[in-house]
Amino acid sequence: MIRNFPPALNAYSAQNWSVAEGFGGQMFFGNNQGLLSFDGDEWNVSYVANYTSVRSVQMSADGKQLLAGATDEFGYFSPSSKDDSFVYHSLSNQLPKPINSFGEIWHIVLVGHYTYFQGKNNVFVYRDNKFIADLPFSESVENIFSVDGRVIISTTEGLYVLNGTKMDMMPGVELLRGKKVHGIGHSANQWVVATERDGLFLYDGKKCEPMNTPLSQYLKQTYVYCIETKGPTMAFGTVRGGLAVANFETGERHFANVMTGLQNNTVLSMKYDHLGNLWLGLDVGISYVMLTSPYHSLFGLSNNIGTGYASLLKGQCLYLGTNQGLYALDYPIQMTPLPLRPKTVNGIIGQIWCLRSIGDVIFCGNNDGAFVINGISATKIRGTIGTWNFIPLKGHTDAILACDYNGLYVLRREGGQWTMAWRLKGFNVSSGNFMQDADGSIWMSHWRNGIYRLQLSADLRRVARYEYFHRGKELVVDDNNLVTLINNKVYVSSVDGFFLYNPRTKGLDKQPWLNNIFNTYGVALRVYQTPDGNLWAHKPGYQAFAQKQGLRWQVRVMPMHNVINQLQMSLGHIGFVPDAQTLLNSSNGYYIVRNKLGRDTEPSTTIGVRVKRVSSFNEGDSTLYRYSPYEDQKELRVPHSLNSIRFSFVMPEYRDENAVSYECWLDGQDPTWSMPRYATFKEYSHLAKGHYVFHVRATDNISKQTTETAFSFEVLPAWYETIWAYLIYITIIMGLLWLMVQWLKRRAEVELQKLKEAKELQLKEQRERFRREQEEKEYELTKLRAEQLETELKHKSGELADSTINLVRKNDILRTLDEKMQTLSDSIMQNDSKAVQKQAISRIRHEIKRNMEDDDNWERFQENFNIVYDNYLGTLVSMFPTLKKNDLKLCAYLKMGLSSKEIASLLNTNLRSIETARYRLRKKLGLEGGANLTGFLQAVNRDADVDDDANADADKQ
Repeated sequence: MIRNFPPALNAYSAQNWSVAEGFGGQMFFGNNQGLLSFDGDEWNVSYVANYTSVRSVQMSADGKQLLAGATDEFGYFSPSSKDDSFVYHSLSNQLPKPINSFGEIWHIVLVGHYTYFQGKNNVFVYRDNKFIADLPFSESVENIFSVDGRVIISTTEGLYVLNGTKMDMMPGVELLRGKKVHGIGHSANQWVVATERDGLFLYDGKKCEPMNTPLSQYLKQTYVYCIETKGPTMAFGTVRGGLAVANFETGERHFANVMTGLQNNTVLSMKYDHLGNLWLGLDVGISYVMLTSPYHSLFGLSNNIGTGYASLLKGQCLYLGTNQGLYALDYPIQMTPLPLRPKTVNGIIGQIWCLRSIGDVIFCGNNDGAFVINGISATKIRGTIGTWNFIPLKGHTDAILACDYNGLYVLRREGGQWTMAWRLKGFNVSSGNFMQDADGSIWMSHWRNGIYRLQLSADLRRVARYEYFHRGKELVVDDNNLVTLINNKVYVSSVDGFFLYNPRTKGLDKQPWLNNIFNTYGVALRVYQTPDGNLWAHKPGYQAFAQKQGLRWQVRVMPMHNVINQLQMSLGHIGFVPDAQTLLNSSNGYYIVRNKLGRDTEPSTTIGVRVKRVSSFNEGDSTLYRYSPYEDQKELRVPHSLNSIRFSFVMPEYRDENAVSYECWLDGQDPTWSMPRYATFKEYSHLAKGHYVFHVRATDNISKQTTETAFSFEVLPAWYETIWAYLIYITIIMGLLWLMVQWLKRRAEVELQKLKEAKELQLKEQRERFRREQEEKEYELTKLRAEQLETELKHKSGELADSTINLVRKNDILRTLDEKMQTLSDSIMQNDSKAVQKQAISRIRHEIKRNMEDDDNWERFQENFNIVYDNYLGTLVSMFPTLKKNDLKLCAYLKMGLSSKEIASLLNTNLRSIETARYRLRKKLGLEGGANLTGFLQAVNRDADVDDDANADADKQ
């Protein structure tokens, strides 16, 4: 298993010269650009004093310093409290003045309190970071090692052992003179010496001799560049062939190169991490080789045979059935640097569903039918179509039950050949998941239609009867139920666990012993029993192995969910090979995994989750806290102005990009834990003042390890929330209250004064208004009295004038009449003729009549009438211009309230003429038939006065 980190991922230089682990599980790489650091989440770079390439890195014995060697510079890094980089401290500045250029520091070795920095022609010795000695060499120094507590220096002249500052040539290493030694490991009681181009040598302390092994020959061809050891295991990084790993106790070999998934074949540096996996610094990029993974890919990235569906080991041939066809590998599999090249089985192509060894015959279920396999040749059984599976039938050695796309059928051997004998009648369900129980019944599951239990007839030609278990009858659901064979008994696997058939009740009984082994529900488990009686269980996202130890079962839920998600287990079947190993089908071919608990149990990361950084994002990013593995975390005090906080956390896990999921909970803010997510940060905006505890819980989905940590902090009050601020607030409030009281008091006084003044003004205005009203009333009264007096005066004056005029007129008339009567009397006395007398009488009557109709009298009457009645007749003429003199006389008399009879007397006419005159007047005045003529005439002058007053008011306005 390999995970690659290409240069584009971290945006730094491609070449990585050294690897180290420390500071809480972080990985460090000596890179052309500086020191790369990676915590599983973020990449960062730090620099040495002269900004040159970092060639070597090594954690100090106490784990508090990361020693580093560069060009003409070496020292150590320590965590920074300011940013994500590390702080560099130079040690080379302690060197004596003449030593100012010493080239590259390629390796660093720690032994006790001593540190050795290896250059090209020097080894600098420090004790507790203090310069002790400079060991110069005339020849080129190739490498420096720590072996069994001793410091070994490799030069072109041989191997030296260093005792303090004294160097001695090791005995018996003459064979290594002129060879570049790049590493030393162990094999039994001997050293394994790895050279660059001359392969491996064994050294027993007295003599050195070459190892004539295929591995040594391979290393000669690929050029060893670096070595990393872990117990009896040596890892060889080569220039041309990638990685080779050899265990000199077990003989195991592993290879990783571009054909198996490595991104580059030139390995410049290596380091085992705390899990026992290897980090490789490559010429191009970084790779992580998971040696401790329980899974081993059979083909790696070189798989070209398709998705695995079935496998079967027969003798020394391992058959592999995929979606492309059937392939064969020689077994045991020889681990070589070259990818496996399986042979194609002839005569069969396309989808393989199963491989079964029944008796001495291999049967293969294929999309095109049933086949018999012999070596690397396949022969189709005549008459068959796409076949799912085969099972032998108890008591019928010459018959095999098979199921194709149309249902069940029987194969029989006739004349040494297997043929399709007949189809079973009475049942037409098709499925690949069927098997025979101990009582001879056949169990079959259908992915959509529940479970069937079949009883075959004695002649195997038909299904005599069957029982059907489905939703509503013993099962919770119809879909995706399975049957599995454990210890020769068929068990039903469903969403709610495992069941066994009860022949007495003809029902399904729950099996607590089997349910308690895996204790997982929701989806039916597909279970396989290994040849040694152990159990594999699978469902989507879940893979587990159960091994019986005494009376109890020990269960291991398999890690590497990224691998589990690649498994193809819904169709076909798994295979078993010696050494308790299982072949699991995968979309990438096959994975090999051991059927044991002890040896490959996945190591815990042993590194828990941590809050690595706390920052504020109120305005930009302000770092408030940075993780240091050697400092106790105290409660962080956060200024209120920085109360929008981002927590960054990580649980270092390098085996898969999404291996760790995180849950968060801020005590005092969140009601409960958040949903699991892969994001490595959590933000909270505008937190109120107070004490908080941030909890983060990480779950490693590979090892299923869960760790939790808590981070305490306090958001300080804002400046306006401090005690001093509150005292100021109280003072201000009290002052404001006093001012408010004073203001209210003053305002009340002002309002009272205003009210008093308003009252006085109101009383004054009221008195003034009363005075004006009184004066107006008196004026009106005086005016009315004056008008009344004037009217009365005018009336009396008119009456007096009329009386005077009438008196004068009467006297004139009487005098005239007297004169006329005297003339008549004289005429009578003189005895004038009757004609004369009659003429005199006529003149008298004419004079009387003339005075009665005298216009001068009317003019004087009209003048006096208008004086008395305010120009009544003038107003009437202006309103009704068509009125004649007689009409005006009639109107005047009616205005005076005279009756028709009195008017007739005044006008010297009869009553009927007056009525006619009244009728004509009504028409001229435009009165309707029911209107009162006298009332209308009485109102004329009043209406005219009202109109005059209105016009006068309008003129004033």
